[in-house]
Amino acid sequence: MNKTESSTRVSGHDDGRAIEAMSDQELQDIHSRVCYKLSRRYLNSTEKTTDAEKREIEALELHEKALDKEIERRSETGDVVRKLYQPGGENSLPRTPEGIMRFGTIGAKYRELFHGRKDAHLDRTVDIEEFCVSAAAKQPLDKRTLQESAGTDAGFSVPEIWASAIYDSVLEESIMLSKVRVYPMQTNVLHIPAWDSSDKTQGPYASVACEMIGETTSATLTTPQMRVINLIAKKMGLAFNTSREVYEDSGSLAASLDPLIRNSLNYYLDQKIIRGSGTGEALGIINSPAKISIGRNAAGQVGYTDISAMAGRLHPAFWKNAIWLASPSVLVQLLRMVDGGSRYIWAPNMAAGVASAVPGFLLGRPLYLTDHCNQLGEASDIVLCDPSAYGLGMRREIVIFTTADAYFLQDLITWKGLVRFDGTGLLNEAIRPANSTTTLSWVVDLQA
Repeated sequence: MNKTESSTRVSGHDDGRAIEAMSDQELQDIHSRVCYKLSRRYLNSTEKTTDAEKREIEALELHEKALDKEIERRSETGDVVRKLYQPGGENSLPRTPEGIMRFGTIGAKYRELFHGRKDAHLDRTVDIEEFCVSAAAKQPLDKRTLQESAGTDAGFSVPEIWASAIYDSVLEESIMLSKVRVYPMQTNVLHIPAWDSSDKTQGPYASVACEMIGETTSATLTTPQMRVINLIAKKMGLAFNTSREVYEDSGSLAASLDPLIRNSLNYYLDQKIIRGSGTGEALGIINSPAKISIGRNAAGQVGYTDISAMAGRLHPAFWKNAIWLASPSVLVQLLRMVDGGSRYIWAPNMAAGVASAVPGFLLGRPLYLTDHCNQLGEASDIVLCDPSAYGLGMRREIVIFTTADAYFLQDLITWKGLVRFDGTGLLNEAIRPANSTTTLSWVVDLQA
C-alpha cells in the first residue's frame, strides 16, 4: 500500500477496500458502523484503557476522518451523502477523554475545559516573552497569532500556553470560577437547553410526575417543560500603559504584564459573577430573578436569627455545594453572634484565646469574605448560594491590542487586553415546593 492509498484505505473495518470505490450507500453504512464502534469505545474508555484499546480507538478515528473526507468531497461535487454523525474538528466542542461531550464543568482547568483532555497538547513554539515584544511592536510572529477585529485595528491572540497558565491561575485564586458551572463557548452565542423545574407541585423535574397505575389503567401523558438559557459573549477589557524602557528590556515585559492580567481577571470575573447587572455584562448572583431576600431582624446588623432564616429558604438540593459570601464589614457581626443565653456561638475557641483562627464555616458551609458584597446594613451584605447553579460561558481567546500613538509624547505604549464571557443563574425563578407555599431558591440574601 503506497502513501496515497493509506489515507483512503484502512483495514479491519471495511475489508481494506478503497473508500473511493464504495457506492454512496456502502459509504454511508460503513460510516455509521465506524462511528457507532467509535462511540462505544469512547463510552467504555477509562484511565485503565490498555495500549491496544487506545490503538484501536486511534485507528477508528483515522478511518472515520477518511470516510468523512470522502463524504465532503462527494458533497462538493453534488453527490451528497447524508452523514449520520458529525465528527469533531478544531472548532468543535470539547469531549472528555471518554468521548462524551462535556458541557458545564465545575473546576475544570483550561486543557480539560477547551480541549476535553487534561493532558491535551498546547503549542509551545511561541515564546511568551517573544510574543509580548512582537505585540508591542505590532509585528506578528506569524499569521496564526493575528486576530482580526472591528475596523482596521488588529489584536494578537495570546499563545495558548500562556492563556492556559492565566486561566488555571485564576481558577485557583478566584472565589467563584472554580465553583460555578463553566461552558466553553465556540461562538459568541451559546444556547443551553434546560428542564424547567421551578414548579415542583406538578412534578420534581420538568413538571413530570410519577403515578401509581392499576393493571388496566392508562398512565397520564404529560409534556416535559423546557426552557433555553441564552449566553451572549460580552467583552471585558483591561487597559494600561508601560514605558518604552520596559518594552526594550526584553527580559521583563512578560513578567510585567502577566500579574496585571491574572490579578485583574481574577478580581473582575468574581465581581461580574457575584454582582453583574446583566446589562452589557453577566447577570450576577445577587441580581438573579430567582433570589429570595429575607427581612433583617435588626437594622444594620447580622445575627443568628438572620442566617438561620436564610438557611431555611435554600432548597435542600443546593445545600451540598452552598457557600456563604459576606462583606468584610459583616465579620465583626459574626464574631459577636450570641445565643439565647448571650454566649458567643461563632467566636474563636475561647480556650485558645484570640490567637485561634476565625472559623471558615457558617452552619457547616464555607464562608468567603469579599468586597463584592455590599457593606454591612445594605441588601446583599451576606449571601447564601450554590455557585454550581450559576452558568458561565467562556470564550477561549485572550486578545491583546497595543498602540504607541496615544501617549507618544510621554514615550508610553498602551496595552489593552480583552476576554469574552457571559453568565447567569441557571434558574430564572424561585422554586415552588410540592408540599409548601413557602418558596425556596439557590440564592438567598438579606434585605437592607
